[in-house]
Amino acid sequence: MLLRTLMTIGSAGITRLPAGETMKFMKVVAIVAALFALTIEMSAGVLYARRPGTETPVYPLRISHIRTNVTINGQLAVTHVDEEFFNDNNLTLEGFYAFQLPDGARVDGLWLWENGQRKIFVCLKKEDAERKYDSVVIGTRRDPALLEALGQNRFQLKVFPIAPHSSRRIEIQYFQTLALTEDGFVHYRYPLNLAAYQTQPVESTSMTFNVSSCKRILGFKTSFDANPLLNRVTKVDDNTYTVTFGLENQLYGFDYELSFAPEGIFDIFPTLSWKDPKQPAADGYFMTWHGWDDGNGTPTVKRDLVFVLDASGSMAGERIASVTGAAKQVLQKLRPSDHFRLVLFSTNAISYPADRSFLVADPDTIAAALDFITKTYVAEGGTNYEQAFVAGLSADFRADSDRRLLFLTDGEPNIGKTTLADLMTVINAVDPSGVRIYPVLFYTNSIQLLYDIAQARGGKAQNVERGDSLQTVISRLMFDLEIGGVSQASVSYLDGRTYLVHPLTFPPMVSNDQIVTTGRWNGDGRDRAKVRFMKSDATFDEVTRDVDFTSCTTTLKEVGAYWASKRIDKLLADIKQYGETAELKQNVIDLSIAFSVLTPYTAFLVLETNPVDPTLRPDDLLAAAGYTLGASYPQPLALAKDGQVSLVLDAAHPSLVRIVIPDVLGRVLRVLPQQFLAAGRHVISWDGRDDAGRLVAPGTYIVRVTTAAGSLQRRIVVTR
Repeated sequence: MLLRTLMTIGSAGITRLPAGETMKFMKVVAIVAALFALTIEMSAGVLYARRPGTETPVYPLRISHIRTNVTINGQLAVTHVDEEFFNDNNLTLEGFYAFQLPDGARVDGLWLWENGQRKIFVCLKKEDAERKYDSVVIGTRRDPALLEALGQNRFQLKVFPIAPHSSRRIEIQYFQTLALTEDGFVHYRYPLNLAAYQTQPVESTSMTFNVSSCKRILGFKTSFDANPLLNRVTKVDDNTYTVTFGLENQLYGFDYELSFAPEGIFDIFPTLSWKDPKQPAADGYFMTWHGWDDGNGTPTVKRDLVFVLDASGSMAGERIASVTGAAKQVLQKLRPSDHFRLVLFSTNAISYPADRSFLVADPDTIAAALDFITKTYVAEGGTNYEQAFVAGLSADFRADSDRRLLFLTDGEPNIGKTTLADLMTVINAVDPSGVRIYPVLFYTNSIQLLYDIAQARGGKAQNVERGDSLQTVISRLMFDLEIGGVSQASVSYLDGRTYLVHPLTFPPMVSNDQIVTTGRWNGDGRDRAKVRFMKSDATFDEVTRDVDFTSCTTTLKEVGAYWASKRIDKLLADIKQYGETAELKQNVIDLSIAFSVLTPYTAFLVLETNPVDPTLRPDDLLAAAGYTLGASYPQPLALAKDGQVSLVLDAAHPSLVRIVIPDVLGRVLRVLPQQFLAAGRHVISWDGRDDAGRLVAPGTYIVRVTTAAGSLQRRIVVTR
């Protein structure tokens, strides 16, 4: 998760930061005004803390453990983040864990560990949750956690108390749809880069990725494939892959990226459906992705690309060096079918070529463009967005091309037009045909103006932070360029098997990966989906395909939560357009509580009185005829260098046996060697370590034995 936070600093009173950390901290402090105005984007899992009841001073807390489990089914991903933070200071602190989710992601879970117990959240009206949290912090000094939305997909988690020289463990879960690029690969990214925000290595990292697809997976790759000791990929079958990642004492300098290619993904509109097991007779929920290409899955679309680079005085130093490096590498990765041009802007703007033409992306023109950047790109003057957009959009775009403008900057405009309304008037006057705009913000706070322009013009804004490697920056830029898009898209279902479908409309310009519909389905689940869209030559086209909501089902309740989130989006849009009413607000709150989807009107609250999750059942045995699995001994297992727990397996028949040890969330920590066991009594032993040889954390684990007749399992409690 990407963190955003603002800090202020006051008197001393907590352990002094090292000199290097103090300088880094003070640079951030110099640009902030209040703790709650969350605007600086950071890496995954950074936690800041302060003395309860005060606003200053604020200090970062060290990440000691990362435990992440990611479940991907088709183009739906559920990310469960489990992190532990250590308070190296001498005072009891209140922590503020603020983060920004990926575009379109939603939070649907929060847990807080207290005295070895995992407490689950409750979803409440925001004012009720805040009142309960404050009464606990001020009155009883117990262990609450409050998660609330701050807008623009930003969230803040308040945690109290964090005792001196001790750790707090927090779990958050979110879900998102995944992008499909023109080469047929589905992409997932986990923001693991901590290099700019923590100098000490993370004591232990354990990440598990479970990837499945109803279509056969033809290709699978990760950003850590070159390090098999750290990153272990297993092909389970043609439709399933698993990845285990992590070692002890590591500090990661770039994000974790995973991608896979489902067979024939462009030949269908992939669907994923879920039925609530508590209401088996009720209609199901569905998600449908409406991506397509020319039928062969290859990136054949012509692209006209304009690179607009900020050359104002504030770009001097490392900023202009980073932008120059990124621009040069992106140019070298262009396709032969691409056309491109450059714009440098400060107080005024200059273009390359100087006329309205584009350059064909061949080695000679790219070399000439690189030479132009080297000789001409100097930081001086003000920041004039108006001139930048006029120069960037005043070009001879091909009628049948995919037209995009990448806008790289570090600050807001201070010359010329500066408001959203004025700039959109300029943009639409110069380019009524629909060039999509992709702002890239280097080493700066989020500029809402650019986020709004990106949304209006079918693009996406992103931040580049200090500490991001050039590899990460290039990867992000190229990723956006590999996603196709259309204008005036609409989706309709033709055979009456669906209802309450959302969204009803899409932005005027939209990326293919954002054309996702969700709703309820009934009957036999068979329907036809039609997508109508405007092509780059301003003519309309349609794509109609059969869909079968029973063909690809899942146990992921997030399919229902995704539907609820889109219905909530519609209600929030109504509130924005028509004003807040008690009925509309209550509709949002009811859906939020029913599906555990966080909204501006609700919050997740964890108190020590909340139930322990999961509830232990008295009988943990599954069915396996002819086999019994005895209770574990000793119980609990005390972690030690030579400690181990044993269970007796009685087998009536010989069988091939597979033994795995997951935690209560299903994350597989240890896989024992598969073996053939004869009929008779056997002893299964586990030393309390994961596949990397590390002692597991205290908690509850499962020993699951799979035989030819079925599976059995027992729970094991591990203590220090």
